[in-house]
Amino acid sequence: MSTRLFAGAMFAMLLFFFGYSQNKTTTPEPAGDSAVSSEINDLSENYDDLFFKAVYSIDELKPYSIIQVEKTCKIYNNRWISPDTLLRMLQEDDKTFLLSRIIEFVQNQPEKAYRKKLISQIKYWCMSWQQFDSLKDIFGFNDDFILSAMQKVASTRRLIMVYYDQQSFSEGKMIPAEREMAFYTTLNFISTLTFDDQLKYYSEIYNQLSVMAAK
Repeated sequence: MSTRLFAGAMFAMLLFFFGYSQNKTTTPEPAGDSAVSSEINDLSENYDDLFFKAVYSIDELKPYSIIQVEKTCKIYNNRWISPDTLLRMLQEDDKTFLLSRIIEFVQNQPEKAYRKKLISQIKYWCMSWQQFDSLKDIFGFNDDFILSAMQKVASTRRLIMVYYDQQSFSEGKMIPAEREMAFYTTLNFISTLTFDDQLKYYSEIYNQLSVMAAK
């Protein structure tokens, strides 16, 4: 398949996926407590464990989420902890409790726009994770290959370089923990973008993947 056709196929998949996800989880105006509760409960139901990975990754939610459950609070040292590690520590009752605390946290935000922003970030974070999972499942890309493409996109490259020195950032030299943090950092970034800007970012990622795959 040519580079152009390959990129086109990926972008078509993106549009289909985002169209389906938008219909599946449409963010309402969270004007009151009941609307916030309903939307966050829907996100938890639709995305299951991805929901908890999201709240353990998104900067505005991660510290609060960690300290709500005693077992995760005990390992919190104000340094980056993998959301996967935190998720593995949770039992079902912990998840139920944490979900209720996240709902309460968002409900207590005084600004309506900020409440909507937090809900959108969780949704878009989960959608981004599923999008990259689809790339792996359909096209056979592994995590390192996708991360290499992220490093070639200007906005993501600048973002990731904040956390790593120039030498460790060079392709193939990041240790597994750094690569994992780079991936989560990228998802956090994507979750803050408008829908149109997300499409532009994915277009850049798909172009990089198609060029790399053609070599």
